[in-house]
Amino acid sequence: MGAILIGILGQSGARATISFSQNPQAGMGPIAVEACDLNRNGHADLVVANFLEDSVSVLLNRGGASFQAASDFSVGVAPSALAAGDVSGDGIPDILVGNSRDNTISVLLGTGEGTFATAVSAVANVGTTAIALGDVNTDGRPDLIVADRNNDRIAVLAGDGRGRFTSLATLATPSGPVAVTVCDLNRDGRPDLAVAARDAGTVSIRFGNGRGQFAAPIDYTAGPTPVSIQVVDVTGDRRFDVLVANEQGDTVTVLEGNDLGNLTRRKSYSVGGAPLSAVADDMNGDGIADIIAVNSFDDTVSALQATGGSDFEAAVDFQVGTTPLDVAAADFNDDGKPDLVTVNFDEDNLSLLLNTGDYEVLRGDLDSTGQVDVADLELLTAELFDGDGDAGLATAQGFVATSAGADVNLDTRITAADVVGVLLLVNR
Repeated sequence: MGAILIGILGQSGARATISFSQNPQAGMGPIAVEACDLNRNGHADLVVANFLEDSVSVLLNRGGASFQAASDFSVGVAPSALAAGDVSGDGIPDILVGNSRDNTISVLLGTGEGTFATAVSAVANVGTTAIALGDVNTDGRPDLIVADRNNDRIAVLAGDGRGRFTSLATLATPSGPVAVTVCDLNRDGRPDLAVAARDAGTVSIRFGNGRGQFAAPIDYTAGPTPVSIQVVDVTGDRRFDVLVANEQGDTVTVLEGNDLGNLTRRKSYSVGGAPLSAVADDMNGDGIADIIAVNSFDDTVSALQATGGSDFEAAVDFQVGTTPLDVAAADFNDDGKPDLVTVNFDEDNLSLLLNTGDYEVLRGDLDSTGQVDVADLELLTAELFDGDGDAGLATAQGFVATSAGADVNLDTRITAADVVGVLLLVNR
């Protein structure tokens, strides 16, 4: 498979060119993927949930997108959801897995070397369609949010900082919650929840009070059968938006947010057949997020290029493996540009797609002006600290960057350490 040109974006004429790289092997029936630096060597590694063999595969990145052979770790029955983060308070990434057939959460505590302790079942008798991590009670310890599609609810579980969780709240949702994320839509420093309800065709927003309690839901119409959700600045106006993939509509939908966290405008864009996941990232270095969707029916990935005016051009599709079910974006070959990876259910492997675009990434240049200055520092602190001087969610989990230069220290997350990095560059 050769290079596939995504296009020319922005006034700079920078190209984002996606080239097929390799098909790393996973376990049987890979269904979900996460990118995270698991062994703290500065390179983005991969975690894959293998639905048909009750395991997760860990693929460590030596650097330059050279991955070691997968190491498999046993989990519960039919794993289908993943989250990665430090839940034990030792600064080392851990893995959490939602197991859809026995309704458990498997917690695998990391050693810092890319290996993991034997999985421990953290939660029983909770439907585990989707999971997310975030400090919803603002005690400095990541909590666990579980979407339970079978019972139309969200379970909020408080983390103790040692990898254990206890029930904090149960929240009703519209019919068929299949995706959830922790965010701060209204930028008040208190974590909120965003839920995609497949059967209802809605996105639900619950604003949090910082104590693990949430206001009544505000429901917004999405597309038909929304199955994934990401909260990120899609439109480039420094306000958080919501991005969902609509399985039966063959579309992605952007719900634009305002300063109060309300979703004020909905626009949908056509992609390939049966998209199951969509992510936004700045693929060409112009400081504006583009959209990538993975299409399970026609074995493609769709790339939608941002025009810079809160809109996107028609999708360009390119081939990946058979029955791709999830997609993740991260810099795998250490050039500062976001690359892509899909998990291919019927081939038991992944498709790694490298961004070989003809542009350079300047670390810390969030507004793509060609220099690192006070404006970049202001942009990063506004995104990270919500303007209140408190790192909030970002200290534990980071946020999704829409500028390739935001990850200054190359740890695959955007955290307070990157603010320090930009400050040093400004004062250099």
